Amino acid sequence: MLKIFLLLSIALLFCFSKEHTTVHWNTVSFPPSLITKGELKNQGYSDIVRNIIIKNMSSYQHNVEIGNTKLAVTNLRRLEFSCFSGLNRNEEREKFTYFSKPTILSLPNELIIKKSNQHKFRKYLTSDNKIDLFQILKDDILRFGYVDSRAYHNYIDDLIQKFKSNKNSFARKGADLTKGLVYMLSRDRLDYIIEYPTMIKYNKEELNIKEEFLQYPIKNASELIKVYVGCNKSMYGKNLIDNIDEIIINQKEEFVKAYKKWLPKNSLKRYKEITKKK
Repeated sequence: MLKIFLLLSIALLFCFSKEHTTVHWNTVSFPPSLITKGELKNQGYSDIVRNIIIKNMSSYQHNVEIGNTKLAVTNLRRLEFSCFSGLNRNEEREKFTYFSKPTILSLPNELIIKKSNQHKFRKYLTSDNKIDLFQILKDDILRFGYVDSRAYHNYIDDLIQKFKSNKNSFARKGADLTKGLVYMLSRDRLDYIIEYPTMIKYNKEELNIKEEFLQYPIKNASELIKVYVGCNKSMYGKNLIDNIDEIIINQKEEFVKAYKKWLPKNSLKRYKEITKKK
Protein backbone atom coordinates (compact mmCIF):
# COMPACT_ATOMS: atom_id res chain seq x y z
CA MET A 1 0.00 0.00 0.00
CA LEU A 2 2.81 2.34 0.92
CA LYS A 3 4.53 1.52 -2.37
CA ILE A 4 1.37 2.39 -4.34
CA PHE A 5 1.01 5.67 -2.42
CA LEU A 6 4.61 6.62 -3.17
CA LEU A 7 4.17 5.83 -6.86
CA LEU A 8 1.01 7.95 -7.00
CA SER A 9 2.78 10.81 -5.22
CA ILE A 10 5.67 10.69 -7.68
CA ALA A 11 3.25 10.64 -10.63
CA LEU A 12 1.31 13.62 -9.26
CA LEU A 13 4.53 15.51 -8.58
CA PHE A 14 5.70 14.82 -12.14
CA CYS A 15 2.40 16.04 -13.61
CA PHE A 16 2.43 19.15 -11.45
CA SER A 17 6.03 19.88 -12.35
CA LYS A 18 5.38 19.37 -16.05
CA GLU A 19 2.30 21.62 -16.00
CA HIS A 20 4.13 24.38 -14.22
CA THR A 21 7.18 24.39 -16.46
CA THR A 22 5.25 24.78 -19.73
CA VAL A 23 4.73 28.35 -20.93
CA HIS A 24 1.59 28.79 -23.01
CA TRP A 25 2.05 31.39 -25.79
CA ASN A 26 -0.94 32.62 -27.75
CA THR A 27 -0.56 34.19 -31.16
CA VAL A 28 -2.99 35.80 -33.61
CA SER A 29 -2.92 36.83 -37.25
CA PHE A 30 -1.67 40.42 -37.30
CA PRO A 31 0.98 40.59 -40.03
CA PRO A 32 3.71 41.58 -40.17
CA SER A 33 3.89 41.65 -36.36
CA LEU A 34 2.46 38.15 -36.04
CA ILE A 35 2.22 35.87 -39.09
CA THR A 36 0.32 32.61 -38.61
CA LYS A 37 0.29 31.08 -42.09
CA GLY A 38 2.11 30.94 -45.40
CA GLU A 39 5.81 30.96 -46.23
CA LEU A 40 6.51 33.67 -43.64
CA LYS A 41 4.71 31.90 -40.78
CA ASN A 42 6.33 32.77 -37.42
CA GLN A 43 8.64 35.31 -39.11
CA GLY A 44 6.78 38.47 -38.07
CA TYR A 45 8.74 40.84 -35.84
CA SER A 46 6.79 39.89 -32.68
CA ASP A 47 7.08 36.22 -33.69
CA ILE A 48 10.86 36.62 -33.78
CA VAL A 49 10.80 38.23 -30.33
CA ARG A 50 8.87 35.20 -29.03
CA ASN A 51 11.15 32.73 -30.85
CA ILE A 52 14.30 34.28 -29.37
CA ILE A 53 12.80 34.33 -25.87
CA ILE A 54 11.79 30.67 -26.18
CA LYS A 55 15.30 29.75 -27.35
CA ASN A 56 16.80 31.54 -24.34
CA MET A 57 14.40 29.98 -21.82
CA SER A 58 15.27 26.34 -22.38
CA SER A 59 14.52 25.42 -18.76
CA TYR A 60 10.81 25.71 -19.69
CA GLN A 61 8.71 23.80 -22.18
CA HIS A 62 6.83 26.09 -24.57
CA ASN A 63 3.51 25.69 -26.34
CA VAL A 64 2.37 28.14 -29.06
CA GLU A 65 -1.35 28.26 -29.88
CA ILE A 66 -2.85 30.12 -32.85
CA GLY A 67 -6.22 31.71 -32.15
CA ASN A 68 -8.02 35.03 -32.14
CA THR A 69 -7.60 38.09 -29.95
CA LYS A 70 -10.45 37.10 -27.63
CA LEU A 71 -8.87 33.69 -26.92
CA ALA A 72 -5.43 35.26 -26.39
CA VAL A 73 -6.80 37.72 -23.82
CA THR A 74 -8.85 34.99 -22.10
CA ASN A 75 -5.82 32.73 -21.74
CA LEU A 76 -3.67 35.61 -20.53
CA ARG A 77 -6.28 36.19 -17.81
CA ARG A 78 -6.77 32.61 -16.65
CA LEU A 79 -3.53 30.68 -17.24
CA GLU A 80 -0.77 31.38 -14.73
CA PHE A 81 1.94 30.27 -17.18
CA SER A 82 0.67 32.22 -20.20
CA CYS A 83 2.39 34.95 -22.22
CA PHE A 84 1.84 36.98 -25.37
CA SER A 85 4.44 38.66 -27.58
CA GLY A 86 3.44 41.93 -29.26
CA LEU A 87 1.16 43.64 -26.73
CA ASN A 88 0.35 47.31 -26.41
CA ARG A 89 -0.09 48.44 -22.84
CA ASN A 90 -3.35 49.88 -21.49
CA GLU A 91 -5.13 50.29 -18.18
CA GLU A 92 -7.48 47.34 -18.67
CA ARG A 93 -4.69 44.88 -19.52
CA GLU A 94 -2.63 45.98 -16.52
CA LYS A 95 -5.31 44.45 -14.26
CA PHE A 96 -4.31 40.91 -15.29
CA THR A 97 -0.93 41.29 -17.04
CA TYR A 98 2.67 41.84 -16.05
CA PHE A 99 4.47 43.70 -18.83
CA SER A 100 8.10 43.30 -19.82
CA LYS A 101 10.48 46.06 -20.75
CA PRO A 102 9.59 47.34 -24.25
CA THR A 103 10.83 44.94 -26.92
CA ILE A 104 10.69 47.57 -29.68
CA LEU A 105 9.52 51.11 -30.34
CA SER A 106 7.23 51.11 -33.37
CA LEU A 107 5.99 53.89 -35.60
CA PRO A 108 2.30 54.70 -35.00
CA ASN A 109 -0.51 54.67 -37.54
CA GLU A 110 0.37 57.20 -40.24
CA LEU A 111 -1.25 58.82 -43.25
CA ILE A 112 -0.50 56.81 -46.40
CA ILE A 113 -0.65 58.16 -49.97
CA LYS A 114 0.66 57.29 -53.43
CA LYS A 115 3.87 59.15 -54.15
CA SER A 116 2.39 60.32 -57.47
CA ASN A 117 -0.32 62.16 -55.50
CA GLN A 118 1.90 64.00 -53.02
CA HIS A 119 1.15 67.37 -54.66
CA LYS A 120 -2.41 67.08 -53.29
CA PHE A 121 -1.12 67.07 -49.71
CA ARG A 122 1.62 69.72 -49.70
CA LYS A 123 -0.59 72.44 -48.26
CA TYR A 124 -1.44 70.18 -45.29
CA LEU A 125 2.17 69.64 -44.22
CA THR A 126 3.46 71.36 -41.11
CA SER A 127 6.90 72.91 -40.81
CA ASP A 128 8.25 69.64 -39.31
CA ASN A 129 6.79 67.53 -42.14
CA LYS A 130 3.77 66.17 -40.29
CA ILE A 131 0.33 66.04 -41.85
CA ASP A 132 -2.59 68.08 -40.51
CA LEU A 133 -5.36 65.47 -40.54
CA PHE A 134 -7.84 67.85 -38.93
CA GLN A 135 -7.55 70.32 -41.82
CA ILE A 136 -7.78 67.58 -44.46
CA LEU A 137 -10.99 66.21 -42.94
CA LYS A 138 -12.37 69.69 -42.44
CA ASP A 139 -11.87 70.54 -46.12
CA ASP A 140 -13.41 67.20 -47.18
CA ILE A 141 -11.92 67.35 -50.69
CA LEU A 142 -9.72 64.24 -50.68
CA ARG A 143 -11.11 60.69 -50.53
CA PHE A 144 -10.35 58.95 -47.23
CA GLY A 145 -10.64 55.25 -46.47
CA TYR A 146 -10.54 53.80 -42.94
CA VAL A 147 -11.51 50.64 -41.07
CA ASP A 148 -14.87 50.95 -39.38
CA SER A 149 -14.75 50.87 -35.55
CA ARG A 150 -10.96 50.44 -35.43
CA ALA A 151 -8.94 52.14 -32.69
CA TYR A 152 -6.12 54.08 -34.41
CA HIS A 153 -5.17 56.66 -31.78
CA ASN A 154 -7.32 58.74 -29.43
CA TYR A 155 -6.74 61.91 -31.43
CA ILE A 156 -7.32 60.23 -34.81
CA ASP A 157 -10.40 58.38 -33.54
CA ASP A 158 -11.90 61.64 -32.27
CA LEU A 159 -11.39 63.29 -35.68
CA ILE A 160 -12.92 60.36 -37.55
CA GLN A 161 -15.94 60.50 -35.26
CA LYS A 162 -16.22 64.27 -35.64
CA PHE A 163 -16.14 64.11 -39.46
CA LYS A 164 -17.81 60.72 -40.01
CA SER A 165 -20.54 62.31 -42.14
CA ASN A 166 -17.98 63.65 -44.67
CA LYS A 167 -19.03 62.87 -48.24
CA ASN A 168 -15.46 61.85 -49.14
CA SER A 169 -14.91 59.46 -46.20
CA PHE A 170 -15.38 55.72 -46.66
CA ALA A 171 -15.61 53.28 -43.73
CA ARG A 172 -14.63 49.79 -44.88
CA LYS A 173 -16.23 46.74 -43.26
CA GLY A 174 -15.70 43.01 -43.79
CA ALA A 175 -12.66 40.76 -44.24
CA ASP A 176 -9.12 41.76 -45.32
CA LEU A 177 -9.71 45.35 -44.26
CA THR A 178 -6.18 46.71 -44.58
CA LYS A 179 -5.50 44.74 -47.77
CA GLY A 180 -8.71 46.10 -49.28
CA LEU A 181 -7.85 49.70 -48.45
CA VAL A 182 -4.32 49.35 -49.79
CA TYR A 183 -5.73 47.96 -53.03
CA MET A 184 -8.25 50.83 -53.29
CA LEU A 185 -5.45 53.35 -52.73
CA SER A 186 -3.32 51.76 -55.43
CA ARG A 187 -6.25 51.94 -57.87
CA ASP A 188 -6.91 55.65 -57.16
CA ARG A 189 -10.28 54.92 -55.59
CA LEU A 190 -8.94 56.62 -52.46
CA ASP A 191 -6.50 59.49 -51.95
CA TYR A 192 -5.28 58.44 -48.51
CA ILE A 193 -5.65 55.86 -45.75
CA ILE A 194 -4.30 55.51 -42.21
CA GLU A 195 -2.20 52.49 -41.28
CA TYR A 196 1.00 51.22 -39.66
CA PRO A 197 3.90 51.60 -42.14
CA THR A 198 4.92 47.96 -41.56
CA MET A 199 1.45 46.76 -42.59
CA ILE A 200 1.65 48.86 -45.76
CA LYS A 201 4.87 47.18 -46.86
CA TYR A 202 3.50 43.71 -46.05
CA ASN A 203 0.24 44.23 -47.92
CA LYS A 204 1.89 45.88 -50.92
CA GLU A 205 4.08 42.80 -51.29
CA GLU A 206 1.06 40.52 -50.88
CA LEU A 207 -0.79 42.42 -53.62
CA ASN A 208 2.33 42.84 -55.78
CA ILE A 209 1.91 46.64 -55.91
CA LYS A 210 5.04 48.22 -57.39
CA GLU A 211 4.10 51.90 -57.19
CA GLU A 212 5.77 53.77 -54.35
CA PHE A 213 3.70 54.95 -51.38
CA LEU A 214 4.62 57.68 -48.90
CA GLN A 215 3.94 57.70 -45.18
CA TYR A 216 3.46 60.89 -43.16
CA PRO A 217 3.36 61.18 -39.36
CA ILE A 218 0.08 62.74 -38.22
CA LYS A 219 0.15 65.98 -36.26
CA ASN A 220 -0.75 65.34 -32.57
CA ALA A 221 -0.48 61.56 -33.07
CA SER A 222 3.15 60.94 -34.02
CA GLU A 223 4.64 59.48 -30.83
CA LEU A 224 6.35 56.09 -31.03
CA ILE A 225 4.49 53.09 -29.62
CA LYS A 226 6.07 50.79 -27.04
CA VAL A 227 5.52 47.09 -27.75
CA TYR A 228 5.76 44.55 -24.92
CA VAL A 229 5.64 40.92 -23.93
CA GLY A 230 2.87 40.31 -21.40
CA CYS A 231 2.45 37.41 -18.95
CA ASN A 232 -0.31 36.44 -16.53
CA LYS A 233 -0.37 38.53 -13.36
CA SER A 234 0.64 35.77 -10.97
CA MET A 235 3.77 34.80 -9.08
CA TYR A 236 4.71 32.54 -11.99
CA GLY A 237 4.05 35.30 -14.51
CA LYS A 238 6.25 37.71 -12.57
CA ASN A 239 9.12 35.21 -12.59
CA LEU A 240 8.69 34.75 -16.34
CA ILE A 241 8.75 38.51 -16.94
CA ASP A 242 11.91 38.88 -14.83
CA ASN A 243 13.60 36.27 -17.04
CA ILE A 244 12.22 37.83 -20.22
CA ASP A 245 13.49 41.29 -19.23
CA GLU A 246 17.05 39.95 -19.06
CA ILE A 247 16.68 38.46 -22.54
CA ILE A 248 15.28 41.75 -23.89
CA ILE A 249 18.31 43.65 -22.59
CA ASN A 250 20.68 41.21 -24.32
CA GLN A 251 18.71 40.75 -27.55
CA LYS A 252 17.40 44.28 -28.14
CA GLU A 253 19.36 44.77 -31.37
CA GLU A 254 17.92 41.56 -32.86
CA PHE A 255 14.38 42.67 -31.98
CA VAL A 256 14.85 46.10 -33.58
CA LYS A 257 16.44 44.50 -36.65
CA ALA A 258 13.39 42.24 -37.06
CA TYR A 259 11.08 45.28 -36.90
CA LYS A 260 13.08 47.49 -39.29
CA LYS A 261 12.96 44.75 -41.93
CA TRP A 262 9.25 45.56 -42.42
CA LEU A 263 9.53 49.34 -42.73
CA PRO A 264 9.19 51.07 -46.14
CA LYS A 265 12.28 53.03 -47.20
CA ASN A 266 11.12 56.54 -46.32
CA SER A 267 9.74 55.33 -42.96
CA LEU A 268 12.97 53.47 -42.18
CA LYS A 269 15.05 56.59 -42.70
CA ARG A 270 12.77 58.61 -40.42
CA TYR A 271 12.66 55.82 -37.83
CA LYS A 272 16.45 55.72 -37.62
CA GLU A 273 16.56 59.48 -37.10
CA ILE A 274 13.92 59.38 -34.36
CA THR A 275 15.34 56.43 -32.44
CA LYS A 276 18.85 57.87 -32.62
CA LYS A 277 17.62 60.66 -30.34
CA LYS A 278 16.15 58.23 -27.78
